[in-house]
Amino acid sequence: MRLRRLPCLGFARRDFSKTYCPEKEYQQQRFAMTSNNASPKRPTGGVKGLDEYSQFMDLSPELVAFKRFGRLSIRNLLALQAQLQALQCEIDEVDSEEERTLESGTINEKMKLLQVNVDWRSFERAAKTPGNDRARRKMEKTLQLGKLLDQYYRAMGAHSTMMQHPPPKTFVYNFSRDWFLQHRPMIGPGNEHYSDREQLASLMKPGESDDLLSRAMQHLFGSCFKERKPVPDSWRNVRLSSDSSLRTLTTIISVLLATILLFGATAVLTLVTDLSRTERMAMIGCFTATFAVLVGIFTNCKRSELFVAVATYSAVLVVFAEVTKDG
Repeated sequence: MRLRRLPCLGFARRDFSKTYCPEKEYQQQRFAMTSNNASPKRPTGGVKGLDEYSQFMDLSPELVAFKRFGRLSIRNLLALQAQLQALQCEIDEVDSEEERTLESGTINEKMKLLQVNVDWRSFERAAKTPGNDRARRKMEKTLQLGKLLDQYYRAMGAHSTMMQHPPPKTFVYNFSRDWFLQHRPMIGPGNEHYSDREQLASLMKPGESDDLLSRAMQHLFGSCFKERKPVPDSWRNVRLSSDSSLRTLTTIISVLLATILLFGATAVLTLVTDLSRTERMAMIGCFTATFAVLVGIFTNCKRSELFVAVATYSAVLVVFAEVTKDG
């Protein structure tokens, strides 16, 4: 059998002297991609105005706060309420006309009126009938009532939801106001965005960290825990506090206070033995009052939770005092 030479297909000659390693090539490509992304491009700050202002608010959820427009919202509710009251009077007039027709009208008029009131399709046909002005007016008032009630309830729900949003924290408000006054992203009426803290609604609901101890730590040590975020060159003075670091510090202080109150009270009751029963109870009362004041001031616990915590703490001290006395 004679072998034939295959024609050349035009493939490029490959150098097999070097060993091809797919994993090594993948690692090189990955390193190249990592090197290119190692130094992210610093934000430019956007175009002065709404773009720059939105970038500033996007730095932290706590910075997102908008005006309530409470007076305008209430005015809108009052206007819708006045329209509904006027419409109610007009509907009552139509109902009074129908009652008079049922009392003094002919049998045919009474039958038609009853048919219109119990069947919606008959009501629609009567409203479209030329010359039946009462049915037409009643249909117009009915449709208008549905639209007005929908607007009224929507506006009422939106107003109630907006009133549930608290104003921004004081240090957040001061921080945002200083940036706003320095960069002036808005002019005209929009320049009064931070004129009143109570008129702003923060879209970030207060969490567990919104207590007196957390606010005190933020005020005292907020400048020591800064969060590194890329900001434009014109915002070099913008520094955000690290919430996780402040929460850790607050947790440590809370644990230390709880330990000192419990261990300190038990240590005093153990070491001081020459006390009468009245003096021991007075000492337990002082420790319990101190514990209640600290828990009530520095935490956001409810009154029921406060009562349970104070009762448990007092019970532990009383039992411990009796045990140490018997010993």
